[in-house]
Amino acid sequence: MSDPQDAFVEQLKKIVIQRVADDDVPLPSLPQVLMNSLKELRKEEFDLAKVTEFLEADPLVTARVLRLANSAAYAARQPTVTIAGAVGRVGGLALRPFLTELAAEQVFASKNSEINKACRGLWQHSVATAMVARELAGKVFRLGHGDIAESAYMAGLLHDIGKPILAAVLLDAEKRLLGVKSATWLSAESWLNLLGSAHRSVGLLVAVLWDMPLMVRLGISNITEFDRREPYAVGNFVRLANGLTKRASIYVGPFDENQVDALIAQGQELLGFTPEVLFEVCDGLVGKVAGRLV
Repeated sequence: MSDPQDAFVEQLKKIVIQRVADDDVPLPSLPQVLMNSLKELRKEEFDLAKVTEFLEADPLVTARVLRLANSAAYAARQPTVTIAGAVGRVGGLALRPFLTELAAEQVFASKNSEINKACRGLWQHSVATAMVARELAGKVFRLGHGDIAESAYMAGLLHDIGKPILAAVLLDAEKRLLGVKSATWLSAESWLNLLGSAHRSVGLLVAVLWDMPLMVRLGISNITEFDRREPYAVGNFVRLANGLTKRASIYVGPFDENQVDALIAQGQELLGFTPEVLFEVCDGLVGKVAGRLV
């Protein structure tokens, strides 16, 4: 006799996949302040005054940028108290992924307590993957090709962004199937497993909607397998980082440890990293992520 819960999950899965196929999944728009700022920052020679004007329209964004500029990574002898000074100090190359992070962070917050609990873990995993992917790219390219390192960071941030979006779709589908206004939500483990077949497509749609650079889009779409034709592709850094963060237990949901170990071994061989380098990149990762999210 089949399990009614399994049959219910299968119904949900069919609904979600069909809604993705029908382009019936509501995607989050990039906030106007961030959209305008990122559009200007992507120019080869951006206008500092324009970026400052855009960012100052949102006090919360302004506060976060000022905090970044005065953090240990950028702080000078005197703290900067103006957004213009903050933008000049951080620089366009680092500011682009930071603003993308602010936008993505909002997507990983849900009004539903069950989803929100799991999404907090997903956001920690995404930030960890982004940090590790950027550092791995930095180990390869040293001081050159900063755009690849920052693209790896942004792709890491966005690689799971389809999950919280589809979680809301699942909640709606579950309520419709049960025929009640307020239904008992599936366990976090159940919905995470259910989302696996569709979330990548949704994440890529978000990257397109947010006008992310092509390198970032490719980094999101090409992480199911390593690209051996182009070893230093952004997606390879993200895929290896994804495995390393799972092994560091910064993840939500079950995974096959043997598969993760095999994935890490493949990435290590392909990218030419020693075990010592991977250890260095992941050393203290939990604390680094916690510090980033304070």
